[in-house]
Amino acid sequence: MKRLLRYVLNIIASLFILMALSTLISLIIIPSSIKTSKHIETLFIDSAKHIRSLDHVPTEKEFYQWANQNLSKSRYFLNLQFHTLKTNNNTLEIPENEFSFSLWRGEWYEHYYSWKKEKSTLATEYSDYFLTGNVITDFILFFLIAFYLFKFSFKLKNTSIETHNKAERL
Repeated sequence: MKRLLRYVLNIIASLFILMALSTLISLIIIPSSIKTSKHIETLFIDSAKHIRSLDHVPTEKEFYQWANQNLSKSRYFLNLQFHTLKTNNNTLEIPENEFSFSLWRGEWYEHYYSWKKEKSTLATEYSDYFLTGNVITDFILFFLIAFYLFKFSFKLKNTSIETHNKAERL
């Protein structure tokens, strides 16, 4: 039983070591992701500003006509989806005179909701990518968890050796 527990603890500790290392490696990838997120956020905000400048929420046709003229330079333009109370097919509760956008990023959708203080699901800051909000703190936290799991596993091994030695002496 102790052997199985040690084995499981070592696997979990190894995963925490990998998580610690991945936090450092992520520093290479995150700037590109933030740049993309900010570009998409600009697309959302520009679209929302246009809609807010109108005296009504446009139809899909009206929105896409405007978008074709004003957003077509963005590589994400073709993935932008516009939703209103009339177009959403009951998949999302959209209040009257409000709207939302969704955009497929290749692996997941990003969303923008006009009625939620005009917030999106985009991660645009380094702190958005880390458990504690800080890469160094995450690295230290994961490393310490791994260290203490390995240490506890080693103690289990030593106590089982001592117990075995005592049994042999009797």
